[in-house]
Amino acid sequence: MGSPWSYFAYVVLKRYRPIWDFDLVLNPVWLGGVMSASKNVPPFAVPNKFQKMRDEIPLMAKFFAVKCVLPQGPFPFNTLQIMRFLKVVQEKAPDSLEGMTDKLYELVFSKQVRVGGVFEALTPGPLGAAQVAEYVEQSGRQETKEAVRRDVERLVAQGAFGFPWLEIFLPCNHRPHDHPDAPALTLFGSDRFEFLAHWLGKEWKGPNPSAQEPPKSRL
Repeated sequence: MGSPWSYFAYVVLKRYRPIWDFDLVLNPVWLGGVMSASKNVPPFAVPNKFQKMRDEIPLMAKFFAVKCVLPQGPFPFNTLQIMRFLKVVQEKAPDSLEGMTDKLYELVFSKQVRVGGVFEALTPGPLGAAQVAEYVEQSGRQETKEAVRRDVERLVAQGAFGFPWLEIFLPCNHRPHDHPDAPALTLFGSDRFEFLAHWLGKEWKGPNPSAQEPPKSRL
């Protein structure tokens, strides 16, 4: 939730879901935990990388045709409480998980709501105010904290070091018998979709397949 590139990848996946005919399964995992456990160095720790990242976000937003503006306040920001909340949504109201993910991305990267105020801004939305308050309370319970920790450990053991991290599973009848629950492919980054299309044997029509006109040449 704290990564603009995860937002870009999420939007592209939703656009291609009806075209490539796949199930999009969301799994809220805490980015900070994955970065720490994998001993990855966050971009803001390298000044030149951090500045380059900030410079590229407006360009990438235009490329992906997604409104994305860095939120107010310090960036990057801690998303642990948000991910614990989404974990509760995943368990208690799974049909609302995608809608709540949409809402949170919109609040953070489109409406620039401060992270500390996102829960108050979730209504109106897929969940009512009473449910939001209930799930926020449950997100602080030990069982939720343990569930988030286990998800971090599972992804790091799989090789994850940052987000977006995509797990691609084949249909059940095409999975190997010795590892039926393992993904056939894992990918990092929002710039791997052309490769993914090739791997799947699908057509890649750019980040916005519904675009009517190609971009104008600068040459």
